[in-house]
Amino acid sequence: MQNDHSSSSPMESLSARATHALAVAMRRFGSLPFQEEQLLRVGQPAYSGAEYRVALLELRKAELLIAVRRGWGEKLYCVPPEVYFRWHPVLFPKMPEPVEQADIMYMDEHTPCPPLGLQLLHAAAELVKTGMKLTTKGILTKRTIEKCSQHLFLGNEAAAFLSFPPEMDGYPFKVAVMLDMAARLNIFVKHEKKLALHEEAFAGWMELPVREREAGLIRMWRDLYAVRTSYSADAAALVSRLEPFKWYRLDDLDHVLETRMHGVPDGSRQETPVRAWCRLMMQLGWMEEAATHHGERACRWLYGSTAMEQAEAGHTISEPIRVTPDCEVFVPPLASTAVRWQLEMMAERVQSDVMTIYRLNAKSIAAACERGSQYEELAAFLEYASGEPLPDTVQFAMEGWAQAGPAAAALPESISSGAESGHQLALDPLFTDPTKTDHLDRLMELPTVESLFQGLDEVPLVWRSQMRAYHKSTRRELMERALNWRVPVNLSVMGTIIPFVPDELVDGMGDWAVSGRLLKNCGAEPVKLKPDMWDEMMLVIPKLH
Repeated sequence: MQNDHSSSSPMESLSARATHALAVAMRRFGSLPFQEEQLLRVGQPAYSGAEYRVALLELRKAELLIAVRRGWGEKLYCVPPEVYFRWHPVLFPKMPEPVEQADIMYMDEHTPCPPLGLQLLHAAAELVKTGMKLTTKGILTKRTIEKCSQHLFLGNEAAAFLSFPPEMDGYPFKVAVMLDMAARLNIFVKHEKKLALHEEAFAGWMELPVREREAGLIRMWRDLYAVRTSYSADAAALVSRLEPFKWYRLDDLDHVLETRMHGVPDGSRQETPVRAWCRLMMQLGWMEEAATHHGERACRWLYGSTAMEQAEAGHTISEPIRVTPDCEVFVPPLASTAVRWQLEMMAERVQSDVMTIYRLNAKSIAAACERGSQYEELAAFLEYASGEPLPDTVQFAMEGWAQAGPAAAALPESISSGAESGHQLALDPLFTDPTKTDHLDRLMELPTVESLFQGLDEVPLVWRSQMRAYHKSTRRELMERALNWRVPVNLSVMGTIIPFVPDELVDGMGDWAVSGRLLKNCGAEPVKLKPDMWDEMMLVIPKLH
C-alpha cells in the first residue's frame, strides 16, 4: 500500500533542520495540534530552540505545516493528515521483509470477519428491517441498537487505543462508529422522528466495485480515525505501506516501530500500537492472521487501498451469485453490493464468511412483499444476478410464499425507506475530529526570520557576523542574548570553533558560568563553562533554507 510520491526525494527541497523537525513533530504529535514549546521540549539536544523555530517557519513556507491561533492568542501548529501519510515513507523508510507463503500456517481458531463494507451493509439492512425510529432522546431504540450490534465486529478495546469514548450519545462504541461513518458517507438522513437511507448517496455507494468500496473505507480509517493519537497514526502509516496479499511478522513490524517509539498514556493500551492496529484491521475484515512454522504471528492485507492495487490483484469485476434448488443463495466475495442489498431485503443470511449464504424462506419473502415487492420482480432479480434461470423448486416455493403474503401494487426500490416526503436533515458525525482546525483562525502571513528574535536590530551586527574576543561582561551579555533567543553560540577554543547551545546562566562566588551543550559529531555533550574557557565567540542566528 505504498503512498504515491515523486521519484525525486521531497527532502531535497528542505533543509536537514526542517526535515528533522518534521520527523520529530510527526513522531511525537502525529497530526494533532501542538505548541511551539512542546516541540522544543521533545527536540534533540543537538538542535537549539531557535533552529526548531526557524524550521517551523520553513515547514510553513513549504505548506507541510499549518499554523492557527485560538481565541485567547495561543498559537498551534499541526501536520495535516494528507501531509503526514505522504511524508511518512519519506522520513521513516525502513520496512520489514515479507514472509514466504510456504512458511505460513493458518490457525484453526481464527475466523475471518466480513470486510467493513459488508458489516455496514448488513447493519443498514437490519436498521431498515427493524425500523429506524428515534426515541424522545433522539437515538435509535435499544432493540434496534442491539440488533444492529450483531453485525459489527469492532472490539471495545479499540476505543481506548484510538482515544474514543466507550460510548457516544447513548450508543455503544461500535454502533457509534458505524453511525459516524454513515454520516460521513452521507448514506443516512434524519426524517421527522426516524432515520432513513439517503437514496442517491446509498445507491452510489452500492455501485462502487467491491475493492474500491473497501479501499475507500480503509483510507477513511487511516486518514480520519488513526490520526486521533500519534501512536495509532504511526502504526497505521507503517502497516498501510505493507504490500497487499503478502505476509509479515508482527515481531518485525514491532521492531521497525521501536526505533522511533514515543510516550503513550498509561492504561491506553495493553499491546504494541502495531499489534493493536493490525487486530483492528482484522476486526474490520481487511487483514487476516496466521502463524509461521516457528510459531510467530503474522498478518497480511486482504485488500489494497488504491485502484492500482485492485487492478494488479485482478479483482475488478463482480461475480455472479448461485441459487440452489433447496432455496439457498451462494454469494461470492466480489458479488456487487447492490445485489447483496437486494438479498438482504428478501432472504435470511445464514452465513457471512468468505462465501456468504442466504436462504429464501416464507418469512423473508413475506417481509419483502410487505415492503412492496412482487414475486415476479424478486424472481427476475435472482435470474439477473445469477445469470441463470431459477430452479423449478425455487420458483414454486417463492410464488407460493408471495401469494400467502400481502399483495402489493408496485415494486418500489429496496432503498425506498429514505424516500418519504417531508423535510430531511443530514446526519451529523458523532465524533469530532481532533486534527481539524477549521474552527480556529488560520495564520496565513509568514513572519520573517528576524522577527523571531526580538531586539535583533538592537545588538551590534558584529556580535552575529564575526568571531571576536570580548570582555567578561560582554561575554555574559552575548550569552544572555543567546539564552533569550535560544540560539547557538560559536566558541573558539585554542583555534577550534565549537558550536555551543547555552541552557542556563549560573552565578556564584563572585563569578558566573553557563551550562549547556557542546555540539560534536552530531551529538551533544553537557558541559558547564566559565567565561575564561573560550577565546572568541559569536551569536549564530539560524537562516531560512
